[in-house]
Amino acid sequence: MSSLEDASRAVDKFISDNVPPESTVSSSSIVSRVTAFAQKWGGRGLPPSKIAVITSGGTVAPLERLHIRYITNLSTGQRGAASAEQFLAQGYQVIFLHKQGSLLPFTRYYQSGMFCLEGNEDEKGDVSVDLTAARRFHTMVKKEQRLLLLHFNTVAEYMLVMRDTLMTLSHVLGEMRSKWVHLYLVAAVADFYVPYTELPAEKIDSKPMEDTMTLYLQKVPKALSRGLVGNLWGKNVFITTFKLETRREAITEKLLRYINGFNNIQVVIGNLLQTCREEVFLYDCPDPEKFTTIRRGNLVDIEEALVEAVVARHNAWRPRCVVCVGNPKDEELIREVCRRINEGGKAVAFAQGQNPFYKDFDVELKIETGNEWQSFV
Repeated sequence: MSSLEDASRAVDKFISDNVPPESTVSSSSIVSRVTAFAQKWGGRGLPPSKIAVITSGGTVAPLERLHIRYITNLSTGQRGAASAEQFLAQGYQVIFLHKQGSLLPFTRYYQSGMFCLEGNEDEKGDVSVDLTAARRFHTMVKKEQRLLLLHFNTVAEYMLVMRDTLMTLSHVLGEMRSKWVHLYLVAAVADFYVPYTELPAEKIDSKPMEDTMTLYLQKVPKALSRGLVGNLWGKNVFITTFKLETRREAITEKLLRYINGFNNIQVVIGNLLQTCREEVFLYDCPDPEKFTTIRRGNLVDIEEALVEAVVARHNAWRPRCVVCVGNPKDEELIREVCRRINEGGKAVAFAQGQNPFYKDFDVELKIETGNEWQSFV
């Protein structure tokens, strides 16, 4: 069994063992909603439309089945919500996978309640507030249906919603059209958890006889670092992932593992906790000395410049595509196909006709000659 299949089995078991029946996150609902969204914006027979799948907010690792106590992190969903607004502005349709209760696109301006203090008070004492962002949110979700919201809470639910979203997109769009999907992984995902079967059914007693309490945590199985994401989940999707650290050196160390160790990640965004709202570091090649520093400057949100940069790289990206032709009868025709495909990467040619999608791929054509496959790159 391949390492990908091993990883898939491990993650599937983790999900089935730790997403209880009473969860508000269901596979059937995810598949149904993502299918409708993908068919609307990129189904077969329609012009391709770019789709951004954004993960946002933190995850929780419950310490009790009732979720009264849990382990989480400081993520509020600010970066994911602000980035979603920018992807929409860049012409993408957005599937927003978010922790329940975290900040949402557009409505993030109202979720803190501080907007009430920024309104204009008239002579009668009535306060008027700017609802432009709220109207924009309603338009994107309801009227134009360009923004699909899917929630999660626990780390197992996060895995479930990401797996089913990516696999459903691949099923609806097909491998070729998946090139236009941008997976933007901002969510802060828990590394450790307590298995559901070991969680107490009731609230943990806050006055035990002992002065201390010991927790035994297990590691969450990895989907990104083991190659599931971008291969079995979402073949040919463009992946941008984030690493938050407290030391600049740690970003470089982990970058080497991400870019050199995995073949499924195109961009890594490194940021420091102390300055993450003001600057980030964009890496898109294996050399840790070659990176782009993106600063907020006079912008309201740094995400405006950040999303512009990753979108430019997505637009220029050409994933590998292997085209196999068996038992060709006209060798000269096949050689001409190979020549045209490799001529600047722009020719669209195939032995049985033309396929306009091939112009966006680095194509390797394999021709069956006798008992062997001869490769033309």
